[in-house]
Amino acid sequence: MKNLQMWIDTFSEIHEEKQLPFNTHFAKKQLSEDECQIYTIFHAAVLLADGVITDEQRRLYKFWPPSISDNTSLSELLQSASNFSPEDLKIAINIIEKDNLSIHFILDTLVFCYVSGGINHAQKEIINEIINILNITEKDFNNIIKATQSVLGISNEEKVFIEKNSIINSLSQSSWTEFSVGNVFLKDEALITIQIRTKNSSDLFLWPINRSSEFKLIVNRGNIIHSGEVIAINKNNKNDKISSTFSGYITAITPNDRYSEIQFKYHPIII
Repeated sequence: MKNLQMWIDTFSEIHEEKQLPFNTHFAKKQLSEDECQIYTIFHAAVLLADGVITDEQRRLYKFWPPSISDNTSLSELLQSASNFSPEDLKIAINIIEKDNLSIHFILDTLVFCYVSGGINHAQKEIINEIINILNITEKDFNNIIKATQSVLGISNEEKVFIEKNSIINSLSQSSWTEFSVGNVFLKDEALITIQIRTKNSSDLFLWPINRSSEFKLIVNRGNIIHSGEVIAINKNNKNDKISSTFSGYITAITPNDRYSEIQFKYHPIII
């Protein structure tokens, strides 16, 4: 077929045009519209540290800014970023500090850097200064890198466990969670009990261990499940499903020997 590449490129453009903006950014819940614009301009200014926006970053910019600001076009964003002044920098840092957006801004920046292969020298210098000014520790920065790798699916680790007081917990509110491969978990385990009830009754099923049960688990220890996924199903009525109300890496499943209760011990997914 002649012009095959033209067809492929056109299909790619159509696919991008059909994509919806990312989920609402955490910053939009905290900031005014003017402050959101400053946040996005500062972000672009960091990426423009060496004067170039890559094709990968440009594609990402079609969907990320609308999740924060309603009135920012890419051309306007890049133009404002290229004229970012020292006074603008002071205002942006103040906005990020007062609304506890430090780790979100660093994550936003790293995702855009890594989507193009990594951080260049100019960006590294600026990001290091931002980290110092915002008092982000080396440990926290390393955790943000892990979160970035999870979002982009470039982590070499099958499972990454994070301490309970890690700043990664705050990143669970990030709009990037919709893209996470789910590799980052809370190190501490949690326990939840699921009660199985009939579709039309509040009566609990009796579920003796030594008898055939109506419901069959479709997850096992070691599985990773997400909230809303089916964890059990009525073998006689496949429409009568039990869904997960939690997300995590399963370490133990214990059916109660008297009532239709299942206990799940799991490491919660953080991002």
